[in-house]
Amino acid sequence: MSSKIRDGQNGKLEAKQLFEWLIHPVNPDQFFKELWEKKPLLIKRHNSAYNEGWFSSNDFSEILKNNPIQFGTHLDLTSYKDGKRETHNLPGRAYPHLVWKHFKNGGSIRMLNPQTYSEQVWQLLNTLQDFFRSTMGANVYLTPAGTQGFAPHYDDIEAFMIQLEGKKHWRLYAPRSDKETLPIHSSHNFSQSDLGKPILDTILEAGDVLYFPRGTIHQGNCLPDSHSLHITVSTYQMNTWGDLLEKLLPKALSIAREEDKDFRAGLPLDYLDYTGISKSDIVSPNRATFLKTVEELMGRLTRFAPIDAASDDLSAKLIHDSLPLTLADAA
Repeated sequence: MSSKIRDGQNGKLEAKQLFEWLIHPVNPDQFFKELWEKKPLLIKRHNSAYNEGWFSSNDFSEILKNNPIQFGTHLDLTSYKDGKRETHNLPGRAYPHLVWKHFKNGGSIRMLNPQTYSEQVWQLLNTLQDFFRSTMGANVYLTPAGTQGFAPHYDDIEAFMIQLEGKKHWRLYAPRSDKETLPIHSSHNFSQSDLGKPILDTILEAGDVLYFPRGTIHQGNCLPDSHSLHITVSTYQMNTWGDLLEKLLPKALSIAREEDKDFRAGLPLDYLDYTGISKSDIVSPNRATFLKTVEELMGRLTRFAPIDAASDDLSAKLIHDSLPLTLADAA
């Protein structure tokens, strides 16, 4: 599939076809109705060549040799052993001999934003952003046999794990509360005692794909007989109703104050006597009237909401953050 994208002029069609390829044989309409932001999807293909062409261990090696890869900026060396997650980055450039020494000693390697150095990953993300209408990201993870590189945690993105080489054992756990469902920030590292029973316990092999929503706690470890290379494609970070309202409400309030005198009316002289954290338990007619007025004004605020202008603000951010076409595509 990687050799076929961006070979035509219809970007939306190419994006749709690429997403269909990614989750095949699942129907996209079914995916968004039943799974998107709700629960994981495991696709076992029994075809180790299905995901070939996006990235490989050889690509990893060539990027390290031919580019000034920096620890912490482009690459992390990690480990997770006996419940302890550590980062082993050194100052400066990630020279190949340092990276492969860490790998041979049982440490994991995470390449951040591989699209910076891989045209194939760039094309993958650039095409999918036309489908999701959201910024796309990616990290590549190379893990030696019999090890684990990261502690259990959840992320603030919708994740598609594309297994490229080898295999990896994954355990997924449901969000522990409504507060952790579809979170706006990634979590801290969890200990094993923080976790309940997995909702999915599986081995991802080359050619397979695993999707899970943001807020899904996950951990992966390599089996003793195989290394693992996978790429995590991410999307829908800060692309929520809350993000739209964050743009919309200040605009709506500004317009309301201009056009409706009730928004410009002064506060009651005694409002500090019955409002504030220390007075939140007060029950009084004045407080009840005050809260009712706030509720009425908040409801009226929707009349002044410039939804299209707020949408344009999010669109401008998307344009700013999105990957541009490659030079070959733009020609």
